[in-house]
Amino acid sequence: RDILNTNFDLIFGQGFEAYVWSYDFLALVNPDHVIGHASKVELTYLEFLRVFGIANLFIFLVFVIYLLKKLYFARNQDQWIFYGFLFYLIGCFSNPNLFSIVGMVPFGLIFAYVRLENKLNTNNAI
Repeated sequence: RDILNTNFDLIFGQGFEAYVWSYDFLALVNPDHVIGHASKVELTYLEFLRVFGIANLFIFLVFVIYLLKKLYFARNQDQWIFYGFLFYLIGCFSNPNLFSIVGMVPFGLIFAYVRLENKLNTNNAI
């Protein structure tokens, strides 16, 4: 199914088992056409839209913008984290690293940093 055929697919996505992502790549990894589909879990932003839809992409982008905002206003000695995360996110436009092992490590580290900064700021305010 094409994602633009129905509003439901566009809003909520097709899910991971919708095998419509690239027939050319399917022919490359499966030249004998033994299987009629291929699945992948490593996502770019467009694949994220196809799998999860606009609604979930919006929620994900709000989370990413929240993290970027917190990193941008971090202490001066920690500003490098903002730029590293920003360039990682820019690289995810073409490299499918958002939902892979490689992709979750930066998100986990950034989220842990933001949580620790919030906790330190809360304790210093008391």
